[in-house]
Amino acid sequence: MESITRIPIEKLEISPYNVRTVIDKKKIEDLMESIRRVGLLEPLIVMPEDGKYGIVIGRCRYEAIKLLKKKYRSDFQRHFSEGIPCIVRKLTPREAIILSLSENLQRGNLTKEEIGEAALRLQVEYGLTLEDIAESISVDVGIISEALSLYSFVSKGFEPARPGRPPKKKRKRKISKKARVTAEILTRKLERKGVLRAEEKEKFKEKFIRSVADLSGKEIERVAREIEELAEGRLFIEVEKVVKEIKTLETVERIVLFKKNIVEALDEIAEREDKSFDDVVNDLLQEKLNEMGLL
Repeated sequence: MESITRIPIEKLEISPYNVRTVIDKKKIEDLMESIRRVGLLEPLIVMPEDGKYGIVIGRCRYEAIKLLKKKYRSDFQRHFSEGIPCIVRKLTPREAIILSLSENLQRGNLTKEEIGEAALRLQVEYGLTLEDIAESISVDVGIISEALSLYSFVSKGFEPARPGRPPKKKRKRKISKKARVTAEILTRKLERKGVLRAEEKEKFKEKFIRSVADLSGKEIERVAREIEELAEGRLFIEVEKVVKEIKTLETVERIVLFKKNIVEALDEIAEREDKSFDDVVNDLLQEKLNEMGLL
């Protein structure tokens, strides 16, 4: 049996790998009343994340506990003066998404859009097929396929998936795992600094991911560091300006025409290694020029 750890509510936050995105306010209020009467009957499942603990399973319980603290502080103290009961697990991002998806499916409280979005992440970021996903969460592949068909991923820059293979991404809208994770971590840091309000978080994340879409992993990290250093008080952060400055420092623009078969091969490498097209070209050229003794 896994041990239960009491964690202060201030150290808890929703993990970016938690697949629950739709919250029913009425259910949260009902759950809060239940917790107010009898306490938390089932601990949250969390994973260590950036100095805090990300909630992988138990988002509704967490939201209900926050509401309890806001409305009935004495009852909150009565139940949670020593912290929120949690089970801490060391999970990889892929394991966390699968666990969150599986658990919430068993409870029957996910929308098809939530299932579709989670399945798409597993395909795009971790290369799983529809069959892989269905097997990992013990459901029929038809459930995953139907959910994906209802999820509007074409508008997000993806082509429809087919059973047996991951979806093919449109290169111009490529969103790397590095960009997503960095955006999530940076957003949390800026919120804690007081630079971002809660209602600004999603818009900022989307803007960051869009702006760094064609940067390498190291460049994405540099952009995040620059933004964090610039962020003071309510300073308006121009993400595009920071990205442009970093590009200017280390790159020179050249228009190069490639043969179609070369572009297809480079796209395949970028897909496999989770890199931008430009990053793949630069890496290959640098390796070749080093071999020739020109660098």
